[in-house]
Amino acid sequence: MANLEQLDVEGCRSLDNVDSSIGFLKKLTLLNLRGCQKIRSLPSTIQNLVSLKSLYIDGTAIEELPSSICHLTSLQLLSIRECKNLRSLPSNICRLKYLEELNLSDCSNLETFPEIMEDMECLKWLDLSGTCIKELPSSIEFLKYLVDLQLEKCENLRSLPSSICRLKYLGELNLSGCSNLETFPKIMEDMECLKWLDLSGTCIKELPSSIEFLKHLVDLHLVKCENLRSLPSSICRLKYLEQLNLSGCSNLETFPEIMENMECLKWLDLSGTCIKELPSSIGYLNHLIYLRLSHCKNLKSLPGSIGWLKLLRKLYLSGCPNLVTEDMENLINLGLLETQNMMDGVAPSDLWCLSSLEELDLSKNNMRHIPTAITQLCNLRCLKISHCKMLEEILELPSSLRQIYAHDCPIFGTLSNPSTLLWSSLLKCFKKIEVQFLFKLFFFSFNYKYL
Repeated sequence: MANLEQLDVEGCRSLDNVDSSIGFLKKLTLLNLRGCQKIRSLPSTIQNLVSLKSLYIDGTAIEELPSSICHLTSLQLLSIRECKNLRSLPSNICRLKYLEELNLSDCSNLETFPEIMEDMECLKWLDLSGTCIKELPSSIEFLKYLVDLQLEKCENLRSLPSSICRLKYLGELNLSGCSNLETFPKIMEDMECLKWLDLSGTCIKELPSSIEFLKHLVDLHLVKCENLRSLPSSICRLKYLEQLNLSGCSNLETFPEIMENMECLKWLDLSGTCIKELPSSIGYLNHLIYLRLSHCKNLKSLPGSIGWLKLLRKLYLSGCPNLVTEDMENLINLGLLETQNMMDGVAPSDLWCLSSLEELDLSKNNMRHIPTAITQLCNLRCLKISHCKMLEEILELPSSLRQIYAHDCPIFGTLSNPSTLLWSSLLKCFKKIEVQFLFKLFFFSFNYKYL
């Protein structure tokens, strides 16, 4: 079969050997052994496959790659995913000059990555996720054109070499789930291509002030970094940052002063942190659209400068029991689950000034009535009052309203009496209504088109 170009035996679970005669297939460009669970080795004659571009050995039982693999001079893709017996790679793997993609994810016993003694100018994508490597060699800098480096769930990884900042074309660095990673290295040189950095679930205590050298960073994720206590003030120099996610950083006590405009930041998540207040300079985030502060149990107030955020459309404040709300305009979605002023049984009057509000969530509070001032919310389309067990009356509702969510809200038991004020309000104000409510143990859906 001298002219064979592709050999695919994926999922042949009884196949336990690759014969040395495979070396005669000089025109072979693709060899797929993925899922051949009994294959423990590759023959040395594999070096004769000079046309081979793609090699898949995922999920096999191989313990090592033959050193002769370095002779596959045309190889572009090498996938070795989920090879649980693999412990190391041959040192001469760096001679694969045309290799573009190397996938070693979930090789859970892979302990080391070899020193890169020669430039690998074509390698753009390296995935070491789920391996047990403790460190990367400083020679990682020889992967000069690396674009994507995945290290997710490398739970034994404790540090990164400072030479990583010499990866000038690196665009994505994923370190999420590296639960023993304690430090992020100082960035001593500009990394102008890095746009996506995920440090979620690491045990870092701080970010270096040199983070500002990640000049073109767009997304920064620090979800559930429970040892993180503060952010460097230099973070405001990330001029292209669009998304900053700090949710679940339960020991984060402060958010830094924003001393410069961050015109690209649109999405900020501080939910589950222990911050007590936002700095007044939050107003410099003048392109912010989404701000999440849910379950910030120490948060006591919002600065008046939040009113400068004219593009803000979504603000989530659910589960902030100590918060007293301030006057805020131009909001589209507002979540106020279990805020203190709700728990006191009074709806703050400033809510009714939010003329652009489209969704209002007043769930889980002790309000006894909804004031008629709610009619000032002339764009309100969705009202959520689930679990408002003390709610006794709704006198009037805005005519723009289209949906009510009232799960476990006993007031809707009065729908059985058509003479109630609630019925009157529903019929008067709605042209088309959808009411969903849970009363006792049953779920009801009520649709009414008023003509």
